[in-house]
Amino acid sequence: MELGAFVSLEDISDALPSYEEEVLSVEMDKALSDAYKTLGEDIKAALEEHRGNQSVMSTGLNALMLYPDRPFQIGTLFGYATSPDAGERERFVISDPADLDEDVRYFPGCLRNLNGVFRRRPRPQPPRLYEHAA
Repeated sequence: MELGAFVSLEDISDALPSYEEEVLSVEMDKALSDAYKTLGEDIKAALEEHRGNQSVMSTGLNALMLYPDRPFQIGTLFGYATSPDAGERERFVISDPADLDEDVRYFPGCLRNLNGVFRRRPRPQPPRLYEHAA
């Protein structure tokens, strides 16, 4: 590699603009909230029925993080366990989340909050927006 530079954030931090983080809490609308609660209850029931099962934990956690941003086309969530009788790996249903309409904006207060962020930010630095639903 003739022309390469390896730098760390520490090397360039003095030249970076200041960073300010602002966290905004945005409520889910009723359809998304109800579907999310049902998904959470299904995952909780699967965790209670299959204590310590890693497939339920990982699938459930991923579904809970994904669902608020993409509450459609997820499909049935499956877990896997070894059958005590046959000793074979068996698949079971964790949840079948509601498939909500793709064309609906499920966080109606989001734009209002973002407009407030844009108004408060001094120019020339535009805000950097990251969305994560908890």
